[in-house]
Amino acid sequence: MTQALEDKLVALEKVMQQNALLLKDSKHHEAELEKSLSELQDTQSYLVQSERLSAVGQLVAGVAHGSNNPLAIIIGYAQLVLRMPEVTPRMEECLNKLEDAGQRCQRIVHHLTIFAQKQKAEKRYINVKEVLQSVIGIRFDQLQVDRIQVETSFDD
Repeated sequence: MTQALEDKLVALEKVMQQNALLLKDSKHHEAELEKSLSELQDTQSYLVQSERLSAVGQLVAGVAHGSNNPLAIIIGYAQLVLRMPEVTPRMEECLNKLEDAGQRCQRIVHHLTIFAQKQKAEKRYINVKEVLQSVIGIRFDQLQVDRIQVETSFDD
C-alpha cells in the first residue's frame, strides 16, 4: 500500500509539474495574446485616423473646387468695376478690399488643395529656402492680420 501511495505521489508530482508547465505556457500565451490585442487596437486606431484624414482630404478638395469659380467671379467683377470711369474713390477703396479678400481666399483654397493631395512619401533633396518661403507664404495672411512682419535673409 505504501508503494502504491508512493507511486501515486510520483504520478501526482508529474501531473503537478506538467500543470505548472502548462500554467507557465498559458501565461506566456496570454501575454502574447495581450500584446497582439494591443497591436490590433493600435492598428485599428491608425486605420480610423487614416480614414478620417482621407475624408477630410476629400472634403477639402470638394470645398476648394466649389470655391474657386465663385472667387474668380468675385475678383473678376471687382476688377471690371474698378476700370469703369464713374468709380468714386470710396468705391475704389471698397472694391480693392473686395479683390484683396477674394485673392486671399484663393490662396487659402490653393493651400487647402495642396493639403488634400495624396502624395507618397519619398526621399529627395529639397531647397530649404524654398520650403521656408512657402511656409511663410502660407502663413502670410494670418501674419498680416496679427501685424507680424517677417524678415528673412537666406544664404545661397
